[in-house]
Amino acid sequence: MTISESAYNALLSYDYPGNVRELKHVIERAVILCNDGVIQSRHLPDEIAATLSISPCCKEDMTLDESVRCFEKQKIINALFETGGRKIETANKLGISRKVL
Repeated sequence: MTISESAYNALLSYDYPGNVRELKHVIERAVILCNDGVIQSRHLPDEIAATLSISPCCKEDMTLDESVRCFEKQKIINALFETGGRKIETANKLGISRKVL
């Protein structure tokens, strides 16, 4: 059994609020869903696979301000995925008000 580079990167990008137990369950699920011996990002839960769709913020031609805004956007999108789109819960998770979100 192997893991594709995209699935590996998605697993590394995710925050794992459930710690190592959550990672263990994700891997077990992927192994069950995988039938060709290669775990792909499609075998991962949506909230983990979604981390691949977010563009990286560190680009050489970006200003510091642009990088900070990109990073903030990325954190907000990740938090929204983790909370199932619940804005109040997302704002609380990020330590900001719903109005600021």
